[in-house]
Amino acid sequence: MRSITIFISNLLFSVACILASAMAYSAMPPALDGSATASGSDTTAQFFAGVSADAGQTYGELFTSHDIVELNIAYAVEPTHINAAGSLFLVVELEGNLLMLGAQGFAVWDGAIATLTAFENLQSLEEINSRTVFSNLAFGTAGLAGKTFNIYLGYQLNSQPEELYFSTSALGFTIQSYSPESQIQSPATPILTSMIDASREREIPLLIYSATGNQRSPVLLFSHGLGGSVYAAEYLGQHWSARGYTVVFMQHPGSDESILEGVSPLQIINTLNAAATFENLLLRIDDVSAVIDQLETWNVDPTNTLYQTLDLEHIGMSGHSFGALTTQYVSGQTSAFISPSPRDPRIDAAVIFSPSAPSSGDTQQFYKDVDIPWLLMTGTEDVARIGNTTVAERLAVYPALPEGEKYELVLFEGEHEAFSDREITPGLDNRNPAHHPEIQAISSAFWDANLQQNSSARQWLKGESINTVLQAMDTWQFK
Repeated sequence: MRSITIFISNLLFSVACILASAMAYSAMPPALDGSATASGSDTTAQFFAGVSADAGQTYGELFTSHDIVELNIAYAVEPTHINAAGSLFLVVELEGNLLMLGAQGFAVWDGAIATLTAFENLQSLEEINSRTVFSNLAFGTAGLAGKTFNIYLGYQLNSQPEELYFSTSALGFTIQSYSPESQIQSPATPILTSMIDASREREIPLLIYSATGNQRSPVLLFSHGLGGSVYAAEYLGQHWSARGYTVVFMQHPGSDESILEGVSPLQIINTLNAAATFENLLLRIDDVSAVIDQLETWNVDPTNTLYQTLDLEHIGMSGHSFGALTTQYVSGQTSAFISPSPRDPRIDAAVIFSPSAPSSGDTQQFYKDVDIPWLLMTGTEDVARIGNTTVAERLAVYPALPEGEKYELVLFEGEHEAFSDREITPGLDNRNPAHHPEIQAISSAFWDANLQQNSSARQWLKGESINTVLQAMDTWQFK
């Protein structure tokens, strides 16, 4: 009970500043059935309340954990009370506890009229007192997904402090349980484009899944593996964009699919090995910062389709294989051979598919500066044809990371290409069908928790709910 009270009190600490003195919606919210008085006398007072996710156009009883909602209320006082001085009250019943709304947010109420705190005191009650109590509020983000709320309204005259006029029925609404497996909007239609890094005379192809909606969306960047392209993981672009993120897949010339053009099948491995160079790693690292620079420019360019759609204060970085190594370096890993640090401070969190640790040296020393959230994903069969990275080297990263929002998923029998859209075995449909949905859900919860500070997402990652997507033999840990 105490944690719920603190949660709501902190969330609505400034609720008194949000209260409107006039109706902020176009139609009266639904009427609450019945009204009564504390003394038992008859009353003609009426009460109205509704929760809406579309600015008061429609009211509902069930909302997703991502809905941004507002609460509209109205008090129709008795005719003899019009112009009298009085106070308005709002009480929430949550999990069997009563919380009263005051000027500083919510507090526990013991049910006694004498201890009931008003959220607004009026020198003159109107015939209908209408208010938008709160707007742009995400209950699910605040860790209240899966909760049911019952809201009661009441008012009191200053001349009758012992009497209370109140609704006998409640406005009830429920926030659905947090579910990172589900899509909250339609997946974006990707846009294929490119950018020029003039300082290096380098063209970088981009595939952009631009999230829909009225708010600016956090941005996720993705770096492909050797011989890959912007189409390396479309299943992630589709799901992440449907979760409200703008996803930018970048293609790295010199280590992308272009190096395989005209190459015979017998020479593919040699060609890929030849591209796995330190020079290409540095080019990739610079590509990441160049792409972020370009997004910043596009975001303030009225002629660009991305104009004012990007929340560049919240950027996530991701990649697979050679793209994972790229991600590791731009998000905190250090090297004696790269100075200054290649980290881009604009990156706030990282999801790393098929990570790898240096084969020599003090592993912990390389990761001691990783101070942002990392999610590592690998598999018990995660061995690539290029680089000879062993499963043990992939598993060596997590123990070397400092504590604080660090996670690791190890897919049982997960192969290297389990994290991509490539065929695991060419010509065979042998992908574990559970892996992609599992990867989508867990990565989405990680982004929600660490780019949007979604408490429900963090609870999902660290609680029992994640077991609904984990496979029986998978390994999941965090610190």
